[in-house]
Amino acid sequence: MTYQTPYPETIKHPKAFDRNKPPGFDGVFDWTWMLNEFTPNGQAKATDTPMDVDALKERRGHLLICETKEVGVPWQRGTAIGLFTLAHAHPNITLMSIWGKLEPEFGEVFMEVPGGKQERYQWRGRDEATAVVAAWYAMANKNPITTAPSANLLRLQGDDLKQWNEMRKAQANGNFNSPQWATREETTNG
Repeated sequence: MTYQTPYPETIKHPKAFDRNKPPGFDGVFDWTWMLNEFTPNGQAKATDTPMDVDALKERRGHLLICETKEVGVPWQRGTAIGLFTLAHAHPNITLMSIWGKLEPEFGEVFMEVPGGKQERYQWRGRDEATAVVAAWYAMANKNPITTAPSANLLRLQGDDLKQWNEMRKAQANGNFNSPQWATREETTNG
């Protein structure tokens, strides 16, 4: 018997998705329109699909990216390559793998530290997972990154923030040539 699903083919495990909807779930975006663009001959394979991020938390320029899996399910090769490429390229990124969808059972943490050195360690159970997140949050609070691209957004205040929000609203309404967009581009790029 086939599991009937209202989801596009990019949701590879609809039963698991139904059991564990993301926090603030507001629907599924159908990525199938782009699948054939991922291969030179226009014939997408099952592995040529976009990946999702299970959790991303920003704090003062630092990013905590979490990948969750059911116990016994390995990371897909493309997910590992993508996330570790990000972590190697940006020392402000910490990766946390979590096995156990309903309750964090075990996992690993990977981070790049100053000097290009890598730290990787394992944790077990909710208490240790909570301690990892608390330690990351404390580190991010004490060590703000002011040179990250996001630092420019952090400085948006008053009229700049109002203009940014107006531009985003215009863009959401399909108006990409709005004066707000042109003004924001000019101030950002030069």
